[in-house]
Amino acid sequence: LKAIAQDRAAAYSSGMTGVKADKTLLDFRPINKTVLNARNDVVFKGVPKSQDALGTYRSIETLIDTWQRQPPELVNGFAHWPHRTAEGLDALKQAIGEIRNSTEFGSLSRKVADNVYNSIKAQITKQAPEYAKTMKGYAEASDKIKELRKTFSLGENATTDTALRKLQS
Repeated sequence: LKAIAQDRAAAYSSGMTGVKADKTLLDFRPINKTVLNARNDVVFKGVPKSQDALGTYRSIETLIDTWQRQPPELVNGFAHWPHRTAEGLDALKQAIGEIRNSTEFGSLSRKVADNVYNSIKAQITKQAPEYAKTMKGYAEASDKIKELRKTFSLGENATTDTALRKLQS
């Protein structure tokens, strides 16, 4: 598992080299539209359908608003907005992923977080097609790790004895 995780990290790092080099600014409008649609999924005529989903929505909305308001950095005398590049949006996607991972599978909160997460991912992929290839490899390695952990009961509460018995069988 450690070797697979290390290979996954190395492949991600290598694949992101080209993405990080691209300083083109990405369009936030589709992401903002997704966030607006998420609000409509969570609130009906001013009344929240779910307090949990409303909390998730607000966390995402605040994070994206903060991200977009980051001031430019001066690079060789020119303004540069690193938070709006493919690399910056990947970091935003990871932050949204953390929010998403804290939601219950199948819930309205998860639906809202998934929609925004996937919107960000689509914008990055549109700008940097090599990003999609990198993320596909990362997802496949993550799925392999998850499957091995599940198969051999390697979670937080698992005992060594259980893992060994499963390995032997």
